[in-house]
Amino acid sequence: MFDVLKRHYQNNRLGHGYFLVGSKEGAEKAVLKTASLLLQTEAEELFRHPDFFRYQADKFGVDDSRNLKKQSFLSSRCSGPKVFFMTVGSFTPDAQNALLKLMEEPPADVYFFISASSPDALSLILRSRLAVLFERRGLDLEKEKMDFLEKFLKASPVQRLKLANFFSDDRARTIEFVKGLEAASVYFFSAQGGEKRKLRDFAEEARLNRRLLDHPALSCRLILEHLALTLPRLEK
Repeated sequence: MFDVLKRHYQNNRLGHGYFLVGSKEGAEKAVLKTASLLLQTEAEELFRHPDFFRYQADKFGVDDSRNLKKQSFLSSRCSGPKVFFMTVGSFTPDAQNALLKLMEEPPADVYFFISASSPDALSLILRSRLAVLFERRGLDLEKEKMDFLEKFLKASPVQRLKLANFFSDDRARTIEFVKGLEAASVYFFSAQGGEKRKLRDFAEEARLNRRLLDHPALSCRLILEHLALTLPRLEK
């Protein structure tokens, strides 16, 4: 995840908000390194830096969101950027609504990093206001499966149809594939610096098709053919 954040920083493309999905350790390592770049300080000194804020909680409520907003709009103590890093088990609906408003109109030179083990920790609309990064290890997918998903994303529509034929008659394997595709696609496209709207549309398309697979009457083959023909192609 840090490789992507570092590239965004070096290219002056660092966004105001990121959602890091994966292990707590992996997200913390990536955010601390990025915060060190932003605040021009060593990682071990960050927790004493007046413009670095760390939130850790099992549940994040609306009062926490309000306090976060208040803190974020206060002037920087060092006349530079401010960094907020949150590791939270779950967010209440009211807290997410408050965060949504903050992410839609964030203060200048303030950066928010939210980490969780699952993308479902945040609502779809809130995720759409953030750049979503997946830790490859955090996806809990075997290397063989990740390699196959990457091969599928890089393939032409015709090649994708051939790959999908290997399991299109097996509903359980199809569901497993589409679920992995939903997560892995965002990881691969983010690593290439993909445009945020395109990533959001891609993930939502995969998520919608995964839900369609819950209906036994719908053909797995038709759903896979639709994905093969409509999903954007990963650059080689």
